[in-house]
Amino acid sequence: MGRTFYASLLTLYRLVVLSGADYDCPYQMCPCEESRILCANMGLDRLPPLTTTQATYNRYLWADNNNITRISNDSLPTDIIFISLTNNPILTIDDDAFQRLSTSLESLVLSNARFTKIPDAFLQLTDLTLLSISNTPIKDWNPVVMSQLGSRMETLTLENVSLTTWPRWLQNYTQLTELIIGGHSISSIPDDAFDNMANTLQRLTIANTSLTAVPKAVLKLHFLNMLSFTFSSISNLTWLPVYSKLNTLIIQNARISDADHAGNVLRPFADSLTQADFQANLLTKIPDVSFMTSLQILQLMNNQISDPVSGAKTPALQFLTLNNNPLSTISAGAVQNLPLLQSIKLANTKITRLPLSFASLSNLKYFDITGARDLVCTCLEVSLRPVLLKVDTLLGDCGAVSIRYFFASLSPSCPS
Repeated sequence: MGRTFYASLLTLYRLVVLSGADYDCPYQMCPCEESRILCANMGLDRLPPLTTTQATYNRYLWADNNNITRISNDSLPTDIIFISLTNNPILTIDDDAFQRLSTSLESLVLSNARFTKIPDAFLQLTDLTLLSISNTPIKDWNPVVMSQLGSRMETLTLENVSLTTWPRWLQNYTQLTELIIGGHSISSIPDDAFDNMANTLQRLTIANTSLTAVPKAVLKLHFLNMLSFTFSSISNLTWLPVYSKLNTLIIQNARISDADHAGNVLRPFADSLTQADFQANLLTKIPDVSFMTSLQILQLMNNQISDPVSGAKTPALQFLTLNNNPLSTISAGAVQNLPLLQSIKLANTKITRLPLSFASLSNLKYFDITGARDLVCTCLEVSLRPVLLKVDTLLGDCGAVSIRYFFASLSPSCPS
């Protein structure tokens, strides 16, 4: 029984006794565990009656995957910090539903709700820093409410909520560090869309739009470190945030076809970018990334890459993905200067022979060339034996035998 034990008891006393909190679960029907109120997956059509209106030690409410249609007044525990109500068909949130937690609630997560107007009840949430709403048919965004929420909001997620134009009330979100907007028919973003969050926004994800170019507004985001555009018609990357220290760039399921353009726009991020993801575009060759000193992950699966000369050629690269490209050969220089490469994926390509230059990949741990039906292995590739047999995961076949079997059992018979 040392000082640490008694210090812990004193801390517990202060939390529970001096604060007036207790350990009782606020709902008799829901168990509590380590400050969490567990009401998920219980078939509830409403939140259970409260057993206490006093603040308790349990401040995180999970009530996901129920049939709750209404959040009524006096149904939420006092001083809750976090509420998750995903997969509930909520139609109504009473105006005073958050009265007991107006200055405590920091995070609210809703999905598959059925209300069509942003509730006036949100006006009470003066300390909300995270709001996530998804798969909800909102028609009335109640701009007064959404504007007021912006003064403290740090993380905002709006996915599949029927946005058709860029919301002007976002100009009030001056503290935002992460913004996720997806699943909408937005075709343009105003040039001033991010002006008031230019010095705070760090992560931006925009999905399922009809954008054809990276919006000019993105250029002003000087502190952005992650940028993601997925499922769009983007082919022009000119307005990337060149004054930022971007470390992750994701442009998936878009229309990028110009590899030279893709390589050139990455030059401002030569020392900062660690991940570039161009999955599911229209590239016919690998963009030139030889100048990138920090790039570790390059994702190029589901393109139209067939150029055998193009290659990654960046010394920091650790993970290279080229699955589902019509690539039939890889030139000797394509994988040179890749001393740290740990994983290379060439599944469902048209590769016919394993490149002898793979012999230099001394750190390779994962190699996948499954589905390359034309691949053959002969004694000409015997020099790859030391590298490939050290690979932890080696996937693929040479005709009727696996690559591992060929190099482990058959290649020793090759003439030296």
